[in-house]
Parts: sequence; structure tokens; C-alpha cells
Amino acid sequence: MCSNTLREKDGKEHISFDGKVACGSKHGDDIDALQLMTAMVVDNGLIIYQKETSTKTNEIPVMQSMLKHMDIENAVITADAMHCQKETTALIREGKGDYVLQVKKSQGKLLAEIEAYFHKCYRDTPELLKQNHFTELDGEHGRINERLYRLLRNCPKITSVFTYCKVVQYKPSPPAFSETS
Repeated sequence: MCSNTLREKDGKEHISFDGKVACGSKHGDDIDALQLMTAMVVDNGLIIYQKETSTKTNEIPVMQSMLKHMDIENAVITADAMHCQKETTALIREGKGDYVLQVKKSQGKLLAEIEAYFHKCYRDTPELLKQNHFTELDGEHGRINERLYRLLRNCPKITSVFTYCKVVQYKPSPPAFSETS
């Protein structure tokens, strides 16, 4: 993957944040399931920080609290799209880390700005997009997935972001079912 290639070239550690519910921790109506926010070093699977959250919706401030207490200098931080928040990215930059976060429809204005920037580049500088793309082909769970990555650097409107990566995933159609008699 593109971000992994750049991260490995620069010798940066990949720390992934993810919220999970501990399996088997809910007991009837009296005891809620245990929910944890975990920071893990992806290369070796080492959990370096874990903190309880009261609910799934409480993950954002819990991750922000964890970032304040961690050494993330020269690390690449990844997390779910819900963590694409100004305060979260500011904490990562203050800690001298980098981040790769998804932008989805719930981030309407930001997504619209990014899509407009890609559209402008498609229109005005298509050669830039041709120079900065690659395709990844992999298979998992019996399916073959193809992803097209396009990179754009330095959107003038959003100064805290250095590179945008647009990912288009192509999923093959399932094989047609044919019945034999």
C-alpha cells in the first residue's frame, strides 16, 4: 500500500487506534459490555496503550486523551473515520506525528472540498494525476479486490493536510449461479 511504502522508506512506526468491545463482557441487562480504545504498533501487534470507553460514541475524546500521553514523534497514526476531527489532527501534529485518516460523507464540507480539489486537478492538470497513481491487486476471503490510488499534494484550502489519497475499489461481480440437472 502507498502509505506503507512511504512510511517504511522514512522509518516511521505505524500506530493504529481502534475501539473494540471485549467479547463476552456483557452480562444480562445489569452489566454493559467492556469497550476499549486500543493503540497498537501494527508491525509487531504490540498493544502500547489501552483505555476504557463508556460507549462507542465516547471514542473521540478517549483517543484524544491517549494522544496527549503518548510519544508519537515520527509515527504514522491511523484510526477510523470518526476520528477525522480538527482537535485530533492538531494533537497528532503537536506530537510531531503524521496521520492517515478517512474522510466519509459524515464530514460533508471537508469531503466536498477534497472532491472539488480532485475535480480541479482532473480538469487542469491531469498529468499530475497520471504521475501519482498506482493499482493494488489482492485477494482475501476468496475474492479478488482491485484498488486504484491517486495522490494529490498540498491542497491550498486545507493547510494541515499534505497529501490526499483517493481510493477507488473495484469489486468483481459474483459469478453467475448456474444450476445443473
